[in-house]
Formats: sequence, structure tokens, C-alpha cells
Amino acid sequence: MIPEDPSLPFPETPPFAEAEQVSTLIASAMTRVGELLFVGGALVGNDRVAERSRWGYGDDRVVGLAVVAEVGADLAASALTLLRAGHRYAAMALLRQIVETEYLTWAFAHDTEEARRWPNADDDELRNFFSPRELRRRSQGAFRVEEYRSHCAVGGHPSPKSRSLLSSHSAAVPVDWLWTDLAMHLSRLWPLLMDAVDNVGMSSVVADVQVLVASNLGTLSGEWDADLPWPTPEGE
Repeated sequence: MIPEDPSLPFPETPPFAEAEQVSTLIASAMTRVGELLFVGGALVGNDRVAERSRWGYGDDRVVGLAVVAEVGADLAASALTLLRAGHRYAAMALLRQIVETEYLTWAFAHDTEEARRWPNADDDELRNFFSPRELRRRSQGAFRVEEYRSHCAVGGHPSPKSRSLLSSHSAAVPVDWLWTDLAMHLSRLWPLLMDAVDNVGMSSVVADVQVLVASNLGTLSGEWDADLPWPTPEGE
């Protein structure tokens, strides 16, 4: 638990070098998975013949999942670049979107028809059926609203609480913690993505990438599924 009083010690986290390795590995893997899924979903499947795809894809489920994977990969790679450059607030603004990507990936893993529905949804359906609030409701407790709100409060809209991400302020959280938070969310997203890939019948297409990630994660000691809520500093 991150203490609200910045004068108190923060909990220990795995070395940030490991968190950076984990995040880099998963970001790269998600990029490759997205590319493979898009090619497969665009070319193979019955949706085009059955005239179910407004875009003419072979399998809209696979394409929808591909787009989410590529969006998540782009967000992760950009967050890595920003953290390495010391731009903590900007990196955490992207992390909030990674959380939303995690929601979508969970939805697709639990119902592949939602992966088909998403790329064909109009603006109203995207707002009403695929909004973060609605996805959390349907998850039945898989995601906590408090976690999302804390990300919004600190790394979303400009807020006084954003001081915790500004390195010149005494209320700033340790940078190791920020790296750990990124690694934690990507480590939660990756198995959801693999579950969704399996459920749309594309595991064999990404098998080499999955083995590479598993073998590399096995050499790292960090516990990346810990729950690290955002701090809420009251003063400096």
C-alpha cells in the first residue's frame, strides 16, 4: 500500500531495471502479436463471404483483437520512451489508457463476439457498451473502480495530485514505483491477450512469440501482479 503521507517510506518494489525489461519485452511481443493477428484476420475467415464485416475482413474477431493489441503495444512503447526521458506525468497518462486496453482485452477473452462487435460498433455503442465504466460493470469485480479513478486523478486530467509525478516536488513518488506500475499492468494484460488469442483459434499463429515471452519472464524475479494503488499526497 502506497502511503498517502509522502514523508513515510514507500514499499519496496522489484528493481526498476527488471520492470523495464518486463515492459519492453511485453510491448515488443504485443506489437508482433498484433501484426500477426491482423494479417490472419484480414485474410482468413467467413465474415467477408457472409457479409458480416463492414470492412470486408475475413474474421472481425481476430482483427478487433489485433487492433487492441497494437494499440496497447503503441501505448506501452511510448510510455517506456517517456519514462526513460524522465517525463513521468506523460507516461502515466498513457498508462491510464493501457488500463482501458486491459479492460477491452478482458472483454474479448471472455466473449469473442465482443471482439467482433467492437470494430463494427458505431459511436453510441462504443460509448455505451465499450466504455470503461460499462466494461468494469460487466467484469463483475475483475477491475476495481478505485484503481481507475486513482489513475485518472493522478495521470489523467491535470490535477494537484499530479505533483506525485513531477520529479521536482517533494511529494513525487519514487521512479522505481512508476516502472513497477507499468510492468504490473502489462503483465496483467499479456495473459488476457493470450487467452483471447486462444479463444479465437489463433494460438498457433503466435506460438513462437508466446514461448519467447514465457522463457524470458521466467528469468526475472519481480512479482508483477501486486496491487500498487496510486498515492494521494496531501502536501509537500
